[in-house]
Amino acid sequence: RQTQKLIRDTELPAANSVTTPGVQPLAHQLEQEQSFSMSDFARFRGQASHANYLGLDRPDIIYAAKEVCRGMSSPTDLHQAALKRMVRYLRSRPRMVFKFDYQTADHIDAYADTDWAGCPRSRRSTSGGCVMLGSHLLKCWSSTQAGVAMSSGEAEFYGAVKGASTGLGMKALY
Repeated sequence: RQTQKLIRDTELPAANSVTTPGVQPLAHQLEQEQSFSMSDFARFRGQASHANYLGLDRPDIIYAAKEVCRGMSSPTDLHQAALKRMVRYLRSRPRMVFKFDYQTADHIDAYADTDWAGCPRSRRSTSGGCVMLGSHLLKCWSSTQAGVAMSSGEAEFYGAVKGASTGLGMKALY
C-alpha cells in the first residue's frame, strides 16, 4: 500500500521502470544542481519519509532511500531525481515477498562493508551490511558515517564502530 501511495504522490503511475533503485550523481550534475523552492519542501519531505519507511522492509531500496532522505533538510533537483528513480524501480517491483524455507542453521553470518568517501558532495563514507541466519536475512542496514575518513582502513573502522553501536557488533556475532 505504501508503494502505491508513493507512486501516486510522485505522479509517476505510467513512467518507464528501471532496473536499479539509485545511481550516484556525476560531477557535472553536481555543478548544475539547483535548490527547491520553499513551497516544494514539505511535499518532498513527505515522499522521502514514505521511501524511508519502505526501506525498513525492502533491502533492495535501503541505500537509495537513505540517499534520498539525506536531502530532506535542503532538497535539490538531484534529490528529486533520485526519488523519482527509486519510484520508477518500485513501479515494476511493488511488492517484496520473503520466503523462509525450513532450514537447519547452526551459525549466524554477518557481512559488512564500507565505501571510502563514496558521497561526491561530502566525501563521507557509507557503511552497510547484513546479518544472516543460514540463508535467511535477519537484519540489514545502510548508514552514512559521521566523520570523513582519511583512508579506507579508517572508513572500515568507523563502519565497525557503527555496527557495534547499533547492537550488532561483530564480536557478539562470532
